[in-house]
Amino acid sequence: MTMLDHVRFALWGVASRPSRALAVQAVLAAGIAAVILVSSVVKGYGAEIERLAFGAYARSLVISASPAGITRYGPPRLSDLTALAERLEGVEAVAAWRQERARLLAGAGQVEVALFGAHGAYGHEADMTVAEGRRLTLAEVNGAGRLCLLGAHARTLLFDDRPAAGGMIRVNGVACAVVGVFAPARTRPAERFDAAVIAPFHAVGRYFSVDDYLAPDEAFQLTVVTDAPFAMADKRVEADLILRRVRGVPLSQPSPFRYEDPGHSVRAVIRQRTLIGQLLGVLAATCLVAGLAGFSAIMASAIHERRREIALRMAMGALGRQVVAQVLLETALLGVLGGLIGCALGLGGGYGVALVWGWPFMVDGQAVALALGLGLLCGLLAGIWPARRAAGEDPAQAARA
Repeated sequence: MTMLDHVRFALWGVASRPSRALAVQAVLAAGIAAVILVSSVVKGYGAEIERLAFGAYARSLVISASPAGITRYGPPRLSDLTALAERLEGVEAVAAWRQERARLLAGAGQVEVALFGAHGAYGHEADMTVAEGRRLTLAEVNGAGRLCLLGAHARTLLFDDRPAAGGMIRVNGVACAVVGVFAPARTRPAERFDAAVIAPFHAVGRYFSVDDYLAPDEAFQLTVVTDAPFAMADKRVEADLILRRVRGVPLSQPSPFRYEDPGHSVRAVIRQRTLIGQLLGVLAATCLVAGLAGFSAIMASAIHERRREIALRMAMGALGRQVVAQVLLETALLGVLGGLIGCALGLGGGYGVALVWGWPFMVDGQAVALALGLGLLCGLLAGIWPARRAAGEDPAQAARA
């Protein structure tokens, strides 16, 4: 018999008992779907919780003056930001910030909110959606125009229910045009802008500042967004060497800057995600083991019921290895079909969960490949023992059974 004959007999065996085939595939598909669903949920959960907790800080160097170096070298400067952007590998975006207090007129009184001067790609940290108006463009934020953005709470303090975009406010006594209003923040780094005013970096230094502790090109903080969220320690060392060369600080002296390592907090989140993944993985593995046990039991019972059919084939001249090949092809075919159905159900369930819960839908390719491989492997393993038993049985006794 050729392989084509084996395949033909296997397809006939599967199609001749559709209810049994559907039951076998459903049991196996349920376990595999659980594995795929868990993998997509864990990956989506991890991405969303890191975004909510850290935003751009998950892969950023946040550079500020060190207490040991502030008196001698001063705060970070815009020239330092330029040097990092040019020499540090893997830089996606850079930003500089000034931070002060702003006194604003609100009705008959005054309110005090935070005032931030932004330079560069400020949107990585101020990653709120715009509720009114528009954002400051890159040209505007790098200029010195008296333009500003309001956080959600600052807008409520100043305008109540009146439209804010297009209006005017006075920041520390100086007029400023409101170009846009942010919606409430959804990430921890962005929460500081809820009760704040954001204006161009140079405009804050030139018009709105009431303190003189920062020179026009000095910043309270520099933010360097990198492409290495889990290698921040290496980036910190690299950035420190660059800034030491720029400022002329020898290695024998303490660093003039602090490099907050968001990777430390990110590792805590990764640990939390790992624990949840392990819990869900145990549940999924339990479902998969139950599915495999049911799959094997159904296949063993089905082949046992086909003893007369097998005995008739062997009485007509079929060899034992040919019977084993047919049964293994049947179980492998059912295993692969069950794996495909399980993948489809798991991916569909993961997409539905992501859509309902509002986090990214992320497919784990390794989990999908593993599910398909498990389906094939389980089909083969479930068919070996009953196939060998059926092939080794005496045809006369099987026919009388």
